[in-house]
Amino acid sequence: MKAIPRLALLIPVALLLVVGCGHKSSALTAKDEAAFAQASPEVKQMWTKGCEAANANDYTTAYNLFYQLVNTGLTPEQKTAVTKVNAALNERLMAALEKGDPNAQKAFQEMKAQPPARQSR
Repeated sequence: MKAIPRLALLIPVALLLVVGCGHKSSALTAKDEAAFAQASPEVKQMWTKGCEAANANDYTTAYNLFYQLVNTGLTPEQKTAVTKVNAALNERLMAALEKGDPNAQKAFQEMKAQPPARQSR
């Protein structure tokens, strides 16, 4: 009978270890997501559009928006949130490139040819 309670305790601990070993550093927390709640409408819109592009794996658009966003005088909390979402986007782009995803390859080539810091004006 004692084996069942021990097993019941081990399962959640094992799950925490597995989840905790993931890409936690690039996962947004509630604090990260709330960092833009008091931002100006322009900054908030850029953040929202960047996140939408990132979620849609529109790598080039997301990178360009996040690059512009970082150069708008963000708070330290906002910069942390942008850094984390950008890291997650990098991970997904690299994984997609390894799988031979043509959209990822196209985005990578576009960004290589014209990085966000060198976007034409």
